[in-house]
Formats: sequence, C-alpha cells, structure tokens
Amino acid sequence: FFKSQAGGDAKGARETPLSHSFCKHVVEDGRPFSVEDASTDERVSANPAVGEYGVRSYLGMPLRTRDGMVLGSLCVFETQPRKWSEEDQGRLSDLAAAVMREIELRDRTSALKDSLAASRQAEQEREKQLRMTVHDLRTPAGAVSSCVDMLLLGEGLDEEQLELLGICKESTDTLLAMVQGILTTDAAAAKGFLLERARISASLLVRRVVRMIQPLADEAGIRLEMRMPDETIFLNADESKLERVLVNLVTNALKYSPVERPVTIEVRRAEAAGVPQCRIAVFDEGPGVAEEDQERIFLHREKGPAAGQRGDASFGIGLSFCQMVADAHGGQIGMTNRPDGGSEFYLMLPVEF
Repeated sequence: FFKSQAGGDAKGARETPLSHSFCKHVVEDGRPFSVEDASTDERVSANPAVGEYGVRSYLGMPLRTRDGMVLGSLCVFETQPRKWSEEDQGRLSDLAAAVMREIELRDRTSALKDSLAASRQAEQEREKQLRMTVHDLRTPAGAVSSCVDMLLLGEGLDEEQLELLGICKESTDTLLAMVQGILTTDAAAAKGFLLERARISASLLVRRVVRMIQPLADEAGIRLEMRMPDETIFLNADESKLERVLVNLVTNALKYSPVERPVTIEVRRAEAAGVPQCRIAVFDEGPGVAEEDQERIFLHREKGPAAGQRGDASFGIGLSFCQMVADAHGGQIGMTNRPDGGSEFYLMLPVEF
C-alpha cells in the first residue's frame, strides 16, 4: 500500500501485491535497501515489478518508531539503472526521519484529541452529577428554613436566641439562593445575568455578610474586622448576588488564614478611569496565591492551588461566579499578594449618586 507518492505512478497503482514489493526487504531487515540494476540483481531480478513496471533502480529507508518498530519504508525508484551515492542515501535518510516526526506528531495529536474528548466527557458527567446533587440540596435547605420560620413564630425566646435564629434564617435563605445560582451558573455564563438592581448601601451589605459569617469565624478562631467609611456609599446593584460574592471572598479568606489572625473587610471610595467607584476588599494573612495561579482562579471550574489552613478544599464555582457578577455590574474583581504576607481580594463597582 502506497500511503503517499510523487512521480513514477507505477501505471497508476496505489498498492501492489507483496510479490511485487521491494519495500518488504526494508521492513523485514530493518535496514536501508538499495538496488542499482534490478535486472541483474539476483535479490530482485525475478520480482514481477521489474517487468511489469520497469523498475530498474531502487533505494528505500526504514520508517522506524522510537521503540524500534519499522512501519514501512520511504523509497525512490527509477526505470533505468542508477548508482546511489552516499549523498543520495543521506538525503533520503533525512527525509525518512522527517516523515517519522510527522507521523509521530499526528499520532500524539490524535492521542491528545482522544484524551481531551475523554476529559470533556468526564467533565460533562461531573457537571451532571453536580447539578443533581445541588438540586437535591434544595429540599433539606428548604426544610431547615421552614423550621426556623416556625421557631421564630414561637414565644418565650430571649434576644440572643432570636439573634441566632435570625442568623440561621439569613444563612439558609442565602444557601437556597446559592444553590439556585449554581444551577444557573452555566446558563448565566452563556447568556449573561439578569440583575435585579436596587439602590443599596455598601456598608450595610458588608455588615450583613459579616454578621452571617461571624459564627464560622468564631469556630475557626479567626477575628473578623471591618474598616468602614464615614460616608454612605450607594450602589445600584443586585444585592443578593453581591452578597454571594462577598460570602465567597470572606469564607475563602477564612479557609486560608492562620488561627487567631484577623480577616479584614474594607469599604472605601476609589476611582477607575476617572469614574467614581466603591472598592470592597478582603484582606487575609494566609500564604497568598502563586503568580501563575492568580489569573486562572477566576476561571470557570478552576480550583485553588492547595487546601486551606484547616484542610478545606477550594471549590471551582465560587470565584468564577464572582467574576461573572462583577462583569455584569460593569465592575471588576481581582487579587494581589500583600507585601507583608497574605492576599487581598477586591471588588470594584460603580458608585450610585
């Protein structure tokens, strides 16, 4: 079988019987094979190709894989006798090496395509299982929310109990919203968010998030600190989605912060390209983020480079969701490593006047 050929069409044949093959000598011996005059060379003089195709001279080089297997030969032939020089053999040997590089490149490319297809199939299956799991979370979360509602309607609760139940209520409602958001994240990435904008106070939003997360910080032995401006900075924003962004940023900071060290949330006025902005930043004293990971952590389904201080795994949906929310609001999100250690994750949003 002739995989490729140029010139000397052997009467138009694309393959010949093995009885007509000169190349079989190359494949069987695994060495170059040369014939100066086939009509007088006893090795091939009886080959039917000499009479039928008029082959008189032949030079073939083995096409050998890295592990030593000979796949075939790269050959040239003429219809008249020829003495093959060392230069002829060297050039054909170089061409054979180039052919093998191309074959191996295509083989590796095919293997990579197969691997990519398998990875995509596995990812699709993982996404399917994730959506099913998240969908099922709505039932227990909804049950917890209903129970809290019933407890809040009861009598005889002191202020501390009411406050704790209020936190439970806010947290379960946020959990339900997050579950729904996870289910729609892929669609949001493709179609864009439908924001439910309202005029909100950035400081009040941050205080509510801190109140919600405070029990987690207490359990982890980490202080939550706030730095708030004297003025009220208003945003025209989707309060629920921004709340989820801040919950993600603060809980990530808790994961990577050492015990008894603070996580600080700062709200201040800033400016970007001459446009007044509200800058909300979360500071931690953890290990920071490697430079090569700083861009990819905001990509869809990317995971953090390592587990947190308490072995918590970083999940890939959170920061990609934050990126989409920031983009939908016409803002930006980013991070930087602090000179004295730790990370700063920030959210910039246009100010509402």
